[in-house]
Amino acid sequence: MRLPIFLFCLLFAVAAKAQKTSRVSINHIALSVVNMQKSNFFYREIIGLDTIPEPFHDGIHTWYSIGPKTALHIIEGAPAVKTYYKGSHLCFTVPSVEKQLELLKKHQIH
Repeated sequence: MRLPIFLFCLLFAVAAKAQKTSRVSINHIALSVVNMQKSNFFYREIIGLDTIPEPFHDGIHTWYSIGPKTALHIIEGAPAVKTYYKGSHLCFTVPSVEKQLELLKKHQIH
């Protein structure tokens, strides 16, 4: 049986709450995207993130590890590409800023 995403997230949140923690911590960030293929290329090949198992297996979800016990969830289904303010962003640490800039330029990513 496949659970609707909102029900899965609710169950996940309840399970996470049941865990004993002494501090609040981030579990995941979810981004809606227009094109899963382009987004996966960017996060895998350009940023260099590793995928982690996701429970849906429906072709519209990809989960990435972005730190200890922290994930980035990419979900296809955004109705259109949206422009965001520079203040709303994700920031990744990379081994070499110069090499990362070269890779972005090579793939014409601004």
